[in-house]
Amino acid sequence: MMLKQTLCLATAVLLASFGVTAQTPAPAPTPAPAPAEQKKPTFAVIAIGEDLKVMNETAVDQLKKDKQASYEKALAAHNKAKKEAEDAGKPFNEKPPVREVVEVKKGGFATEALAKAHLEELMKAKKDGDKDEKK
Repeated sequence: MMLKQTLCLATAVLLASFGVTAQTPAPAPTPAPAPAEQKKPTFAVIAIGEDLKVMNETAVDQLKKDKQASYEKALAAHNKAKKEAEDAGKPFNEKPPVREVVEVKKGGFATEALAKAHLEELMKAKKDGDKDEKK
C-alpha cells in the first residue's frame, strides 16, 4: 500500500512538472508619462535694420527664414534681369537687393511688458546717442 501511494505521488508530481512551465511575473505597470509642461512664451527685442521691435521668441526663427527666402528670391530675380539685359546688350543699372538682417538684441523676457520696457530703454539710449553725434 505504501508503495502504491508513493508511486501515485511520484506520478502526480512528474505529470504536474511537465505541464507547468516557469512563468515570468507580469511587468509592473509603468506610470503614465507626465504631460509635457508647456513652455511659457518668452519675448525678445529684435532689430531689423534700424527698426527695433518686440516679438515672441518662437516667431524670430521663422521671421529669419522668411527674410532669407525673400532675399534669395529677389536676388534670383535681379540676377535673371541682369543676365537678360547683358544678353540683349542693354545697360543694367539696378542695384542688387539688400539683405535684411534680423538681430536679437536681448531675449528671454518672461512678459511682453518687460520686453517693451527694455525696448523703450534702447530707443531712449539711441536718441541720446543721436543727439550727442549732432553736437
